[in-house]
Amino acid sequence: MRVTNLRPLGVTLISAFYLVKSAALTVAILVAILRPDSIQSAYNFSAQLAPILQLFHSTHGIFVAPIFVLLGLAIAVGVWSLEGWAWGLLVVMCGVPLVRLVQFLVIGLFIDHALLSSLPSSPFFAIDVLTSLLIVNYLLKADVKRAFGDRP
Repeated sequence: MRVTNLRPLGVTLISAFYLVKSAALTVAILVAILRPDSIQSAYNFSAQLAPILQLFHSTHGIFVAPIFVLLGLAIAVGVWSLEGWAWGLLVVMCGVPLVRLVQFLVIGLFIDHALLSSLPSSPFFAIDVLTSLLIVNYLLKADVKRAFGDRP
């Protein structure tokens, strides 16, 4: 007999956030495919939604974006369903901007200030970091962990 967990409101909001983010990224990909002259604009928009795409050249980055659409959809569905793997995947995905923040701080403070300015960044980087911190903090609450099957 399986115990049915009630979905906390925050989990519903996180699921909706990733669903909307995936839909917006899908629109950017479709714009790039249907209007090749707009590929740079579509890439710039995509890189705001998935900052890791900045590591790729615009013509390649927009075609790597479907991976992030699929990841976002997997997270949205998995979190909605309170799947344990989705909890872990979401923590890892939220860890990426936090690792980038540490990288920027280490490079900027200890290595080379000029090198820091040459690294790709996004005006939405601070929002991405803040959102990730809030999501991870929320996922680590006891009642949320319990809803996902009492994660470690």
